[in-house]
Amino acid sequence: MRDGDPQTWMTDVDDSRIDALRKVPLFAGLADAELEALLEQAEERSYRTGQDLVTQGDSSGPFFLLYEGRCQVTVDGHPRRKVGPGQYFGDMALIDGEPRSATVRAETDVRGLAIHAEAFFGILESNFGVARKIMANLSRRARAAERQLHE
Repeated sequence: MRDGDPQTWMTDVDDSRIDALRKVPLFAGLADAELEALLEQAEERSYRTGQDLVTQGDSSGPFFLLYEGRCQVTVDGHPRRKVGPGQYFGDMALIDGEPRSATVRAETDVRGLAIHAEAFFGILESNFGVARKIMANLSRRARAAERQLHE
């Protein structure tokens, strides 16, 4: 964990935060200014080793992009995968508001970026171009999933 003013840290790494968001399939194709608008609405969060970032079955929560640390994702108490720097979770919950399908627990101290649904939908409502790009990204993901089912 870093010490010091989080605002200073966030300013120092805005370019890396934009690059990290750009790699999330949901946000692919958004312009820098559109990604910056997301960042302006985002919240920096930190968790200690052993803390749950989200719990399976809980009401939906924010999208989360990891900057530092490592987490274990479990479904019904069974380990499914690990997430680390540059990886994310909660993209579907951000959109559909459904309860969490997994528990995500910090294996190390963790720091990342949280984007809440209210902020996300506020951006979509105020910028149809962003909404259209997000819808296109979702459509691509649905088509890819359908192709995998048929292979």
